[in-house]
Amino acid sequence: SALSSLVACGARAVDSEQLTAVIRALAELMTVSTEAHLSLRARATECVGVCALSLGAQAFAPLMPEACTAAAAGLRLGHSELSEYTFGFIGHVAALYQDQLDAGFVHTVLPPILASCRADEIVERGAGGAEEDDEGDDAASEEDSEEDRGRRG
Repeated sequence: SALSSLVACGARAVDSEQLTAVIRALAELMTVSTEAHLSLRARATECVGVCALSLGAQAFAPLMPEACTAAAAGLRLGHSELSEYTFGFIGHVAALYQDQLDAGFVHTVLPPILASCRADEIVERGAGGAEEDDEGDDAASEEDSEEDRGRRG
C-alpha cells in the first residue's frame, strides 16, 4: 500500500529510537476492535511489519511479542481486509527472522493463511462459471472440457 511505501522510505531517514516510537504508536492501533476502525488497524499492522524490516531483527525483538499477539488476534476477527494486511505483516516478519521465527507464532497464523489460500483457490476456480448466463453454460462446459483434455494429453 502507499502508506507502507511511505513508511518504508521514511524509516530509512530516521534513527532506531524514532522508528521504535513509531512502531509503539502503530502497535496501539493494532488492538482497536471497533468495526469502523478495522481498516486503520489493518494498515497499522502491515506498517509495523515494514518498520520492523527497517529496524532490524535485534532491535525489533522486544516489540515482536506484542505485535505478533495483536496480529494473531486480528486474524481471529474474521475481517477480510484486516486479514490481508496481517498477512503482509507476517510476510515482513518472516522475511526478517527467517528460520528464527517463533514456532508458536507460526503455528497460530498458519491455519488462517492456509484457509485464505484455499478460499482464494475456490473463488478463482468458481469465478468463470458464476458470471456466465444459463444459455452459455453448455458451450462453456464443452470448451472447458476440451481445454482440460488438452492440458492432460
